[in-house]
Amino acid sequence: MAFRFYNGAFFRGPIGLDTVTYSNWASVLSVCIAAGMILMGVMADKDYAEMLKLLVPLAKAFVCYRPDNPRALSESDLADAVQIAVGSHPVEVVAAPTPHSAVEYALGFSGDSLPICFCGSLYGIASIKKAWRHFENTRQ
Repeated sequence: MAFRFYNGAFFRGPIGLDTVTYSNWASVLSVCIAAGMILMGVMADKDYAEMLKLLVPLAKAFVCYRPDNPRALSESDLADAVQIAVGSHPVEVVAAPTPHSAVEYALGFSGDSLPICFCGSLYGIASIKKAWRHFENTRQ
């Protein structure tokens, strides 16, 4: 799995991993993900509503998951917050019960055409990378 690091984000082809946890990073990230899929997990004490204001207009879909941390926001609570931020934008929102199922859904929805951006908490990145490796290995 060959990732390169750029401006706080890991990229591989149309797939990106990012560790954005603060709203100012969300504006940097927004340049990288225009019109793509966002896979997101956050801590409950972060200003995720502000991040969503910046990210929602750029996305076709959100897949929400809960990072493995007691402080994490649940996938359903994050999906609810995304729904509120989405308003009338045509954005699909999914609450995935596990990081593995979040990656599976994102890959199935995006195919090879949409960029995928994994963003939010560092606590979720290890499980997302593990799930991504699993699917990458089964696709070869």
